[in-house]
Amino acid sequence: MEQLKLKARKREGTGTSYCRKVRREGWIPAVLYGRGSDAVLLEVDRLEFNKLAMRAGYTSLINLALDNNGEEAYLALIKESKEDNFHKEYIHVDFYHVKLDEKVTAKVPIHLHGEAAGIKEGGSIEHILREVEIEALPLDLPDHLTLDVTNLKIDDSLTVADIPRNEKIDILTQEDEVIVVVNPPRKLEEAEVPVVEGAVVEAAPAQPELVGRKTEEQE
Repeated sequence: MEQLKLKARKREGTGTSYCRKVRREGWIPAVLYGRGSDAVLLEVDRLEFNKLAMRAGYTSLINLALDNNGEEAYLALIKESKEDNFHKEYIHVDFYHVKLDEKVTAKVPIHLHGEAAGIKEGGSIEHILREVEIEALPLDLPDHLTLDVTNLKIDDSLTVADIPRNEKIDILTQEDEVIVVVNPPRKLEEAEVPVVEGAVVEAAPAQPELVGRKTEEQE
């Protein structure tokens, strides 16, 4: 698996004011977590991370280089990234420090392949579960898992148990979780009244308005 490089530096301060200052300078506050070790406060280059985020997923290995010579670096996965909804910019990133000889857990997207046979029969496909949790060594983490839906007919479904197995990864999600189902064609609403060509619907006669005449209740 390709390792993506990202320029980083250790953070010198904390708090809202400091983080705003860092963002104005073109950096994104970040935190690196590790197994059994203290969190490391970092800042990553915003332009580099924006480019990287377009290619990376939650199973992409990131090489966080803290100096130009690469003497101090961390191998990590993106655990979570937060965006400013107004400006559509990244404002914080959480990384998880990994070691190549230690297994990690990650969520991997499921891609559907092929056109289900039930589609040609008027059915519609519903992708219910879009990712599963797996465990593997960092270099064995796949970008995605593929599931072939070609043979699915109406009312057929596939579960986690149907994902092709790979001896290098363990799928942790329950096997009976439904991933995809082919729904039957939608029926017309029974409540709809059929329109008969040429039929004329007569309106009820309007009640004449009584002017100048009192009702018994008014007298």
